[in-house]
Amino acid sequence: MNALEWQLAALRSMAGSVEFVVGYGSDDVEAPLSVKLVVNRKWQSSGAAQSLFLCGLAPEHDLLISYADILYRPRVLSALTDAGDAIAIAVDSSHSAPRRKNREIVELDGHGGLRRFALAANADGSSAQEVDLVGLAWVPLALVPAIRALRERKPKSLQRGHLGALFEELRIAGIPMRLVDVAGDWTDLDDPGALARFLFGSKAQTLARLGTRVRLSRVAPQVSFRVRRWQHEPAAVVAEVMRTFPEQVLAVRSSAVGEDSFEASQAGKFRSCLNVASNPPALEEAVSSVIASYDDAPEHQVLVQPMVADVVASGVIFTRTLDQGAPYYVLNYSLDSRTDIVTGGGDETRIAYVHRGLERIPQEPAFIAPLLAATQEVEHLLDLDTLDLEFAISSDGVVHLLQVRPLAVQHDRSREDDTRLNAERDASLALYDELSRPVPPVLGQRSIYGVMPDWNPAEIIGIVPRPLAASLYRALVMDDAWSAQRREFGYRDLRGVPLMRLFAGHAYVDVRASFNSFVPAAVPDALAARLIEAALERLSARPEAHDKVEFEIVPTCLDFDFSRWNEALFHPAGFGADEIAVLRAAYADINANALRVEQQAWVAIRRYEAELDAAMPGGFPRLDALRGILARCRVEGVLPFAHLARCAFVAISLLRTAVTRGILTAERVEELLGSIRTVSHQLADDAGATASGAMSFDDFVRRCGHLRPGTYDITSQSYAEAPERYLRPLVDVPHVETADDGFAWTNTERAALASALPEIGLDIAPDALLDFMRHAITGREYAKFVFTRALWAVLESIAAYGARHGLSREELSFLDYGDIERVLLGVDAGPEALRRIAAANKARARIHASMILPPLIEARGDFYAFVAPQVRANFVGSGNVSAPLRVLDETGHSKQSLEGTVVLIQRADPGYEWLFSRRIAGLITAFGGANSHMAIRCAEFGLPAAIGIGTEHYQRLAKARQVELDCQKQQILAI
Repeated sequence: MNALEWQLAALRSMAGSVEFVVGYGSDDVEAPLSVKLVVNRKWQSSGAAQSLFLCGLAPEHDLLISYADILYRPRVLSALTDAGDAIAIAVDSSHSAPRRKNREIVELDGHGGLRRFALAANADGSSAQEVDLVGLAWVPLALVPAIRALRERKPKSLQRGHLGALFEELRIAGIPMRLVDVAGDWTDLDDPGALARFLFGSKAQTLARLGTRVRLSRVAPQVSFRVRRWQHEPAAVVAEVMRTFPEQVLAVRSSAVGEDSFEASQAGKFRSCLNVASNPPALEEAVSSVIASYDDAPEHQVLVQPMVADVVASGVIFTRTLDQGAPYYVLNYSLDSRTDIVTGGGDETRIAYVHRGLERIPQEPAFIAPLLAATQEVEHLLDLDTLDLEFAISSDGVVHLLQVRPLAVQHDRSREDDTRLNAERDASLALYDELSRPVPPVLGQRSIYGVMPDWNPAEIIGIVPRPLAASLYRALVMDDAWSAQRREFGYRDLRGVPLMRLFAGHAYVDVRASFNSFVPAAVPDALAARLIEAALERLSARPEAHDKVEFEIVPTCLDFDFSRWNEALFHPAGFGADEIAVLRAAYADINANALRVEQQAWVAIRRYEAELDAAMPGGFPRLDALRGILARCRVEGVLPFAHLARCAFVAISLLRTAVTRGILTAERVEELLGSIRTVSHQLADDAGATASGAMSFDDFVRRCGHLRPGTYDITSQSYAEAPERYLRPLVDVPHVETADDGFAWTNTERAALASALPEIGLDIAPDALLDFMRHAITGREYAKFVFTRALWAVLESIAAYGARHGLSREELSFLDYGDIERVLLGVDAGPEALRRIAAANKARARIHASMILPPLIEARGDFYAFVAPQVRANFVGSGNVSAPLRVLDETGHSKQSLEGTVVLIQRADPGYEWLFSRRIAGLITAFGGANSHMAIRCAEFGLPAAIGIGTEHYQRLAKARQVELDCQKQQILAI
């Protein structure tokens, strides 16, 4: 009914009754009370002329005839009614009119006059001797009887004929006619998006057209004018503005031709001036400033409106996601009185996502319900669901539209894709419901799922990993090894409980299981259950700490500031002194276990490295040997790595809390971390040896060629595949001697540590603690370097199998490892079966990638709507750098030099070691924890870094050309 509504709006200035003739689907049509609904029951066997004859054709009024599927500007009606005593017939001479089936035309004579009305012989072509019939005509009162006479005569040509046939009968009868060319002022609504394309104009035009139609929002009155007018009569323009908006604070905004089109958006390209005083000098300065941001086109406009008063929120809402057109409202807003924070890219913004099919609107933010209602009204009026609306909310709750434009990103998304997404969401909800019920040995009545806690899959394999990467990560770590490590370390036994779950292809950690595994085994179940519930509640209240749970949400060891948990966790949960004492003693045992386990893990990983040296001197293992390789890697490689990683967490916890207690300073901790020699330093030393000739380049490649950006990603090139890209620059960079491990405690530090160590259950000397810290942090990186060698061999063996059978790495990446195993066992038919599975998984993955889910899932409603939590980055060191920003894609590619730049990347695992050879000035990642691989690496190299800034901040920052990264202030500024 949108077309009828807009037609009625165009007819508002004209007196008379309106009759609307309907045929197909007439039972579903609801017309306004002001419209008489006429039903053509014989619509299948008649045409538009017969529909017209069903109307009253009152003899006392002029007659306007219009097809119901066209729309026209009000000025078209003025042009038609000015045609005098003849029937005025709208035509289009542009030869760009929509190509209807059975296109009606007007044939012209040699002088451009009317020859006859006809159907086009060629539906796709146009002749200079013809114009298109629009389907709109004005019949003056004196000529209405001629139409009634045709109704009585019932000529055969009008049984199925449309308006062209009617006009031809009138022409033959000698009725005077005049053709009115309305090219550019009308549209046919048969094409999707035609209504919106017709209604969209400049910013000022679009707002003016919507302003008379919207009921659930408000469009401020405006004065708009073209640059040409300003150039010729600026004083008159100023006088008009002063007269229209006396003593009001004004917004003077750009309204350029083509500023916001379906093909491209130029948002932010042109200047706007806000809070302009309502006096001639201020207005002249603002208008001149806006015009100065244009090119020389005099057709550009300037839009002047009063500023919205008492703004409590403002922002931008997309009616579909910008990247894939998925069915979500994306609301970027600020709870501020300024209306330009979001569009200007300020950091004070929040982002909310609401699925388009959600019936129960969320309560937060408070203005979201009226905003969505106003947005949906605009969608209805424009018959378009790909919109970008700028808005402000005043203190009285009114939604003010500041701009409406189409999303300029073209998607190939279909409505079937939306249906598939909904099906995947429903399947995820069913899984969520099933997993929410606690099953022994898991304690806790509720669960939370997160992308970053514990083994943070978002950093390691990505938020929406491909099936092969996800299945290998599960097989090596998340199914069994993670829980085996915790049990051996002295925590609760969670064996048999998977840590990672996939919701619509999104990888999440089961936080309830994770928190269970951080409770020492010595803690009684009843107390453990209360601790777990309290920790889950704390995470729910502080979602920004989801990548720092071991330091800020739940205790994992007895550190130097364990008493902080009293106020943060224990007392709110009602723990008594005796219960806290039980917990202290249990976590003290964890500390003691860490010292023992660290030494055992070092022995195990060195043994596994020797095993790999012997088993894989060259080439890759056979595919049928992969199951055994993965099993050995899980037990002999991943498990020691997990132990050393847990020891490193203990070490970092002790260092952080030593600063809190005043035992150490932050500068001394930074110095200690910078002195630790890890694999990165060994890599640099090997590069130096290669440069000097002491090591061959081939040996250098053999030593570290298994590294790849995206450790589990078969499509990511390994260093061995692209040594000139990844390793040659390491050799070519002049070698600088890496830091030694000569750090030692000062006498004051040693004395303070000697006094504090017994408090945390460690009967060791301060120097033994230093050795533990060094070995834990070094061992973690070394063990990862070792076990990923086996993973590399597995991936390359799979790739070699694919190459033999015509399966690309891209196809293989969409296979679950279990799919490959079934082929090896003869369960499936072989490569062709794998190809079909890969194709199906790829199609599903496209839908998964378009689904928007929060970093933390706490309830069923989070699958429909959520406000993205504010993320607090993990800043490394105290350095400050201002430099150009370089954004790397998922493969680590950048078309520009990285030297002296701050690198921005989604996630960075051990395969990104090559970054440090590019002399970068700083590093920022979307994902990563306080004790993540890159946090440790950057601390070693003294590189300013912000690890884990979050998806939303990452997306905003990616648009910047230069940034200032200040780790001491813990601030990132886009310059």
